[in-house]
Amino acid sequence: MPEKKQRFKMTSENTHLPGYPWPDDSPFWPLRDPFRPFPEDRIQALNENYAEIRRVFADSIAKWNPRPLWEDGAPGFRADYGQTQPSVALRVHENGRELPTVLVCPGGGFLWKASYEGMPVAERFYEAGCNAAVLDYRVLPYTRDQSVSDGQRAIRWLRANAEKLGIHPDKIAILGFSAGGRLSAAVGTHFDAGNPDAADPVERVSSRPDAVIPCYGSMSDCAYPKKGLQHNRERQRYFATRSPDTCVTVETPPFFIWQCADMDDPRGALNLSKQLTVYGVPFELHLFPYGAHGTAMSDGQNPTYGGDDPHVGRWVQMCLEWLDQELNQRKRDNDPPFVGDSHHLPGYPWPDEERFIPFRDDYGYFPEELVPAMCEGFWEVRERFAKSISKWNPQPLWADGAPGFREDYGHPQPSIAVKVHPDGAKRGTVLVCAGGAFVWKADYEGMPVAERFYELGYNAAVLDYRVAPYHQMVAKMDGQRAVRWLRANAGTLGIDPDKIAVLGFSAGGVLVNSLGAYFLPGDPGADDPVERVSSRPDAVIVCYGAFSSVAFPADENLRHDRAHQRLYASLSGDAGLTVDAPPYFIWQCADMDDPRNAINLGEQLTWRGIPFEMHVFPYGAHGTALSDGQNPTAGGGDPHAAVWVPLCDEWLHEEGF
Repeated sequence: MPEKKQRFKMTSENTHLPGYPWPDDSPFWPLRDPFRPFPEDRIQALNENYAEIRRVFADSIAKWNPRPLWEDGAPGFRADYGQTQPSVALRVHENGRELPTVLVCPGGGFLWKASYEGMPVAERFYEAGCNAAVLDYRVLPYTRDQSVSDGQRAIRWLRANAEKLGIHPDKIAILGFSAGGRLSAAVGTHFDAGNPDAADPVERVSSRPDAVIPCYGSMSDCAYPKKGLQHNRERQRYFATRSPDTCVTVETPPFFIWQCADMDDPRGALNLSKQLTVYGVPFELHLFPYGAHGTAMSDGQNPTYGGDDPHVGRWVQMCLEWLDQELNQRKRDNDPPFVGDSHHLPGYPWPDEERFIPFRDDYGYFPEELVPAMCEGFWEVRERFAKSISKWNPQPLWADGAPGFREDYGHPQPSIAVKVHPDGAKRGTVLVCAGGAFVWKADYEGMPVAERFYELGYNAAVLDYRVAPYHQMVAKMDGQRAVRWLRANAGTLGIDPDKIAVLGFSAGGVLVNSLGAYFLPGDPGADDPVERVSSRPDAVIVCYGAFSSVAFPADENLRHDRAHQRLYASLSGDAGLTVDAPPYFIWQCADMDDPRNAINLGEQLTWRGIPFEMHVFPYGAHGTALSDGQNPTAGGGDPHAAVWVPLCDEWLHEEGF
């Protein structure tokens, strides 16, 4: 297995494309002020410093014959600013009226425009079957507001001229990188319906894009400003009127957001996603733990900041699939609602949870008198899970019986089923924890997943942990013991004790989340050799579920009751994280799970400097598991969401598994 990927370290030698005409930003960057125009006495020096890089960008888009956005010149245009009129370079397919049009906005700190984030990206989307365009917008010494105005005008211009250009007026997406990503997000949250009485026909149509694709950049000036607001209300209002996250409404178009966390604070993207969730706007989010600002397509064709990373480069294909869902109306608008048995696998022995879950009290306990009925009601699904893991010869976690075990609860002893590759290689082990609301365990989230990761080259295991009427804390104890058991028996099993990942779905996701936060050091003086080693997993993979019982409790509010709050905190992984937590991989679909759970977990990891990867898909269902059509629950056979498996595989390799 490969060694753990080294985190990127930016130095003066590796930040720039070789031979690229990089301008010296340092004399001008501090002079940008949102309250005042750029100093007039520095304009000539600015023009001279940026002349070559502006020429490179202009030359790169010339082959697509750029057209001005205003026939008579842009409002506020100044020839002495040394820039061309804002324009759009466009290429359209013969059947362009049926296709999405992607408008690409390169980055450059609103000081310049990077050619490698413009035309190569547009060409890639054109080759993939989209109409494509590149926006040449105004930058310093123009204000950022004028840059955004050019983006808004570009959407209007494309829509107003759709018939003549041969494109669809309602399939226009805006995509941007860095400053261009910020511009695209601002255009997606600052739009109007057009003025039907305007003399200029372009101004009569809406500036609302139909899809927005911001790629790495500053998504929030209010929640996480690069510089503090200095308790200055005027400054705060200025940013609030311009920050994408504070201007989301129910009319905001769908978003596709991605970035790498090595050089960009992911909390901006997380906060924007949180606001989109609040307003019911569909979005897809991908956060990669490694990779750099400026990576663009991350395909090796235009690597800046060490940006050649095939793992990150998957964003392009995922974005194309998302565009197809959103703009070609392939999303699941006509799926049956989540009622009755529509979310169940045909023929699966679904237990009648409704008879029991309401009786679970605030502390997770069930009445003793319900125990016989629960044993009977859940017997078939428990037997099915036990049978599914029997072929791997499950081993008890405690040789003399688990602490607190009760025969009358109708559970077998907690156990672990393990399959190890016979070659003895030092490969990682993935421990799978199935979901089932802590009242049962879904076999389709257990053995099939373990087998898939075994096929990918990992050792694999499935945990049979205790559920209701046991308390959730007992499940956590079983999970901690399972990690210790694997580590203590590593020599006998032939596995690496320092490469143990825990993976869980739904309630199993909650369980592994708590294992990553609440791990126990080994006690070298313990009589039991298993207790002598640590329960800390080396990686945590959480798959859809209520990852936060504190920020977004799944059941009732906390009611300002400290006892309840302490209980929820002890069960909620995000509340227990420390700087020693292992790296995380997080994914979920937003159709049936509140993505703020994943978002809050991502924020907590960010604050503690824990590397994590996150993928939130806008469509798909709770219970989708591998999402490969082999075990579809809640309509979960979705090839788009199924990409989580290869993404997770690549992430584990990056972490040294």
